[in-house]
This record gives sequence, structure tokens and C-alpha cells, in this order.
Amino acid sequence: MNSKSDIELFDVAIEPWIPGAIQKIKKYCTEGANPNLVCMNASTTRGPVTKGLTLLTHSVHEGAFRVDLVGHQIRNKQLSMLTYLFENGMPYDVSKLSSAVRQQYIPAVELLLAQGIDPDRPDDDETMLMLAASLGNMDIVKMLVKAGADVHRYAFDNIEWTASFVANKAKHKDVAKWLKSQMSKEFFAKQKEVVASRNPKFRNLYKNATSAEDLSTDDIVNKLEQWDKRFGIKVKKSDGCSLSILFEALPENIEEFWDEVIDLCPDIDDNNKAVLHQLETKKSIGLWWD
Repeated sequence: MNSKSDIELFDVAIEPWIPGAIQKIKKYCTEGANPNLVCMNASTTRGPVTKGLTLLTHSVHEGAFRVDLVGHQIRNKQLSMLTYLFENGMPYDVSKLSSAVRQQYIPAVELLLAQGIDPDRPDDDETMLMLAASLGNMDIVKMLVKAGADVHRYAFDNIEWTASFVANKAKHKDVAKWLKSQMSKEFFAKQKEVVASRNPKFRNLYKNATSAEDLSTDDIVNKLEQWDKRFGIKVKKSDGCSLSILFEALPENIEEFWDEVIDLCPDIDDNNKAVLHQLETKKSIGLWWD
């Protein structure tokens, strides 16, 4: 037989998007209500409740993803409720670990890693270890490494852009030093070999990891090296997603050259008249990737 708390939980959980629902769900669960009760016949403002689903499953499908129950507990540092949700089957993914790292909420990071989440986020360039390193949080950095995060992973196809590099760039010297101590001599030798093979003229592009979603730093540098041989260029400024170039000589056929520019930087096409005018009058051009 359902308790009063079970019934009250059902009334709230079938419409978890309503303001205040999270607080009530927490209250009733604390009082002993069972989130795994099977849904009864009912309807909501969004349609009928699917009979046979548990309240927890219904909440996930019909509103919890909007309310983001797990994310809410992480943001508000509600460890007991977060633990309760996991114990009762609430789904989670790698984005929640990323959120916990970003919030620097260590108990949630520990809890999520204990669920078996891969700390390396293999499908993304920037790992959670890099995120923790950029924040300078030594405890989380060590926690992620202990859980299997690869200290040798690098972003943007740039062998220098490791978590240690990110920490150093953010001026977290102690974190950078510790991460470096965990890296192998073989990796450092490979780094040195790759860096030595690069054109020193474009060193800052690698230092700033100038790249785009579908263009690595190497891709951009390869094109710049072609232009340098043909016209002579100097990179005046670069950051992670833009650079400005000064030409020693202009291309004889500006229109043909402009097609090359658009191929390298499609975003420039939205403002091509102004950029083309700058090239023709000042022998300079700014490139950017959104």
C-alpha cells in the first residue's frame, strides 16, 4: 500500500518541470517515498502518463532532462540527494563530471568517478584534466589522474597542449610541475623532436593553439608557409581562434587569391568587402574562426 509520501511524490513527479518540484521531490524522498513506484493512470498538461513506468523513469523522459536533477544537485552542492539519485538509478553522463569539475565540487567528482565515468572524455579535444588544470585545482587533478586520466593527452593535434601546458599557461605553476612529474621521458623526447621540426616563424600559433573545429594548427601553418614562400608574410598577432597577417607583396591576382582565403577561413566571407579592402590598402588581413 502506498504511503502518504508516495502519493504526494507521485503528484509532483509526474510534472517535474513545475517550479518548486525539485524541492518537493527531495522532501518526499527524504520522508521515505519510493521513486521506483510504478506510475498509475494519470495525465499532465503535456499528456497522459505512460502506465507501467516508474516515477523515476517518467521524470527522466518527461521533465527531469529539462530540470536536470543531477546538474541541479551538483550546482547546489547537494551531495546526499545526488547520492540518492544515483542509488535509485538516475542516469548520468560525462557532462555531469565536467560540470562537477567546473564547479570544483570535489565530493561530486569523487562520486561520479566512482560510477565509472571515463575521465578522459575521448571524443573531445580538451579533457577534464585540462579543465581542472586550468582552474588550478590540485585535488581534482590528482583525483582524475588516479582514476585513469592520461597526462600525455594533448589537444588540437598540438603535442605541446597537454594538461601541464594548460596549467602553466594559466599560471598554476604547482599543478603544472606535478603533472609534468607524472609524464614520461619518452613523451618529452617526442615533444622536443616535433617542436624542433616546426617553422619558428609560426611558433606563436602553436603556443596559442590557433585552430578551428575542422582545422588543426598544422593545417593553418601549412597554408601560411605556402603564402610566405609566394608573397612573404609576417604574423602580427595570434590567439586561439584568430590571427592577423602582414604581406610583403600582394598577389598579382587578388580575386584568385581571395578564393584561397575563403577556403582557409569561411567565416570571412560574411565581411569580405571590408577585409579585402584592408588587404588591398594596408597589405594586411585578419582571419578568424568562430
